[in-house]
Amino acid sequence: MVDQITAAMAAALIFLTGAIVALLVRSRRLAAERASAERQIAELERRLAAAETAQEAAESAAIEKEQLAAIGELSAMIAHEIRNPLTIIGNAVTTLRRRETTPEDRATLFGILEEEAGRLNRLMNDLLSYARPVSLELQPVELREVIERALSLVPAGGGVDVELIEPEPVGEVLADPNLLRQVFENLVTNAAQAMSHEGGTLTVRIERSAAGQPSGVNVLVEDTGEGMDTSVRDRALLPFFTTRPSGTGLGLAIVARFVRAHGGKLELKSAAGTGTTVRVFLPREELRNDVGESHIRIKQRAAAAAARRAI
Repeated sequence: MVDQITAAMAAALIFLTGAIVALLVRSRRLAAERASAERQIAELERRLAAAETAQEAAESAAIEKEQLAAIGELSAMIAHEIRNPLTIIGNAVTTLRRRETTPEDRATLFGILEEEAGRLNRLMNDLLSYARPVSLELQPVELREVIERALSLVPAGGGVDVELIEPEPVGEVLADPNLLRQVFENLVTNAAQAMSHEGGTLTVRIERSAAGQPSGVNVLVEDTGEGMDTSVRDRALLPFFTTRPSGTGLGLAIVARFVRAHGGKLELKSAAGTGTTVRVFLPREELRNDVGESHIRIKQRAAAAAARRAI
């Protein structure tokens, strides 16, 4: 009996020993597999970090290339716009130095000098407006008053009739009054100039956005001038593009930039012989009864942006 118990205990001990050995072997194998997996994960993380670094470098290089290309294109445009009046000024000065130049010719040349100097001054002002970061000073603005002020710039008796249509009062919008005034004064001036030869009607419509559309106000500035063909219309909003000899080509580009800064949108519709319509959409979702809170949010965003720039 004792021998049987001893044999059973020995067999159990052998079984337990084998089981423990098997567990130890399995544990070591799992540890080795885990270490291998960790090394693979570390290698993958290293490769991923290297790939991200390479991607960031490639993106930075691409952005820098685009910026340099944009700077080169803008510089070429500016040089072209400045070179023309400088050439005219140089020719005028050369002629003025000649003794045989008559007093009448001198008066004409001085007029040319004054005109070209004014052209350069307008170009510099427009360049500053176009390149300067847009900083909004938002406050409730009576839109009709801004547009009426812009329409008052149209010369009386010049053959251009003015019409302002507002089916229902739209009230105030939250906007920067100075920038908004520049937007509509520029658009009204452009529309009046488009009819300066043949005359016509300049119509401004103020409408609420239709149901189902983003909440806001649409302002349509319409003229009955010559209109624009497709090639001119497609380039009308590009910087330095103009069809007027005295224009800088930055007016509409500045207008579009100011409108976008307000969260709005500018659209241009025109065809040769049918006049032009410019639609300005201004959102109203930020207009609140408590304007003070809106100003606080605006100042907080401006302070945060300034802090980021300082870093």
